Amino acid sequence: MDISRRSFIKGAGLAGAGFAAASLAACKSESSASDANTGESSMPSTGVNANNAPSSWDTPPEPIDDAQISEVIDTEVCILGAGVSGVVAAAVAAELGARVLVMQNKETIHSQGSGAAAFNSQRQTENFDDEFRSELVRLKSLYEGGLVNHELVSLWLDRSGEAVDWVLDRIEEDGVTASFDTYENWREADDQAKTCPISAMWGSPDSMGSMAIISALAPRAESMGAQFIYNTTARQLIREEGGEGRVVAALGEKSDGTYLRVNASKAVIVCTGGYEANDEMRDTFMPHANRFKALSDNKGEGLQMGRWVGADIDPAPHASNIHYNYLPSDPFGSGLPWLRVNKEGKRLGNEDIAYSFLPFLDIYSEEAACYQIFDADYDLYYPRMIDHGAGIFRSVPSPKFVADAVTLQTTEDTSSWSDLDKTWQYYLEMGSMVRADSLEELASQFGINYEELQKTVDRYNELYDAGNDVDFGKKPERMQAIRKAPFYGIRREACVLGTLNGLVINNRMQVLDDKRKVIPGLYAAGNASGGRFFGGIAQAMVAPATTISRALVWGYLAALDICQA
Repeated sequence: MDISRRSFIKGAGLAGAGFAAASLAACKSESSASDANTGESSMPSTGVNANNAPSSWDTPPEPIDDAQISEVIDTEVCILGAGVSGVVAAAVAAELGARVLVMQNKETIHSQGSGAAAFNSQRQTENFDDEFRSELVRLKSLYEGGLVNHELVSLWLDRSGEAVDWVLDRIEEDGVTASFDTYENWREADDQAKTCPISAMWGSPDSMGSMAIISALAPRAESMGAQFIYNTTARQLIREEGGEGRVVAALGEKSDGTYLRVNASKAVIVCTGGYEANDEMRDTFMPHANRFKALSDNKGEGLQMGRWVGADIDPAPHASNIHYNYLPSDPFGSGLPWLRVNKEGKRLGNEDIAYSFLPFLDIYSEEAACYQIFDADYDLYYPRMIDHGAGIFRSVPSPKFVADAVTLQTTEDTSSWSDLDKTWQYYLEMGSMVRADSLEELASQFGINYEELQKTVDRYNELYDAGNDVDFGKKPERMQAIRKAPFYGIRREACVLGTLNGLVINNRMQVLDDKRKVIPGLYAAGNASGGRFFGGIAQAMVAPATTISRALVWGYLAALDICQA
């Protein structure tokens, strides 16, 4: 793709030096509303936090007085949020002839994410047979367990190629392309490292990742009549018949403190994202990740509004999209199974577990962070760390990639260096990696307890020599001795990029109440939607780039369902 590496890192870095976040979902959308309208819910109430105390977010506010409404607009489809799901839904609905209004709380469209996966897109060259499909589903089940809704997973597998092709057919003329990853030997990789080759990096000469998608689609939607209202935050939904009928309108708070009412004759689609920056909601639904900082300012307004008109929310635990690499200066290789210690100098656990769960080794440390430690023989050990070539965030990019990304020029004579030497040198010059002539000096630079670190390294070397990690069960081939100076260290601090569960939906993207009955006129897509497409405590990275993909596909399907009814 004709995309500068510098713009890639700058544009996609916040999405997780992300090279891999996206979204999954799928099944047949032909099922009737009655299919999802029956059956009592056995799920617990979601209105209390982890300490069983009442949650303020779950308490409906007083209705907004008509006197506070300064503007009323009539439309057919009202979309709350101008991220990937909202913009895709707007473009689809507008193309199908609907009157569309998009309400956005920021001054422009916004999304963070680097890729959007697809299964059986016409742009993919691989033959995705039944064996491939079943293996992907098996891996998702393995890491997300019984919490996965396989109806939605099947829906994504059935429709993601179609949705991605629809988008690309319309924005390729604007220079946007999608480059799909392939790993020829992914099937032979260990489960902990296996990554299905369906993720795609999106980009144009001007923008990267999910921003490339919506930067091209939003003007297209506007050209077909869609109206975008900015700096207006959705606050409440209006449901007829005393809160028992259909959702007919959304109220948004404008920058001057007054309110806009948008009447939607067909439907309202909630595309407001998750609740990463809402500490109380995180305490309620994902206390296992509440020590990790948030990268987004999303407060969960869409989930709250849906809840206030009777919608159900996936019960805890909620999955989240957690990454170490989210700044352009962060060294790659956060998934490499080097020795990891906390600030006390103690080893945290088996460093060879799946990337999705590595951050949870850190939560009991003082600062919810870790330090990767290795020695001067990294060139000797590195190939063993990335064997099979399919381990997510285990590889390190070329020195040219890093140099172009951060426009660094080293003054050292690197003619005799390996590529790994050169790459590490750039990170050292950025100050995001530390090199020291002794472990004591390394510990001092990080503020790590040196005495404990030395004990940990001595024990680790002993286990390496024995070829048996009796402490944590790490495979011998993924271990390395730490004896030869200079010594290297990288501080890692994980971040929640997105929360991945939300308003319970059926396979038509319709929002359901706690009796699993459809709330007429209300849809949800993207990270505001739930239904357990993602399960467990973290997104299983067996198919990277599926969070953005889920947003794209669900927005596409919601608009189709509304406009083709």
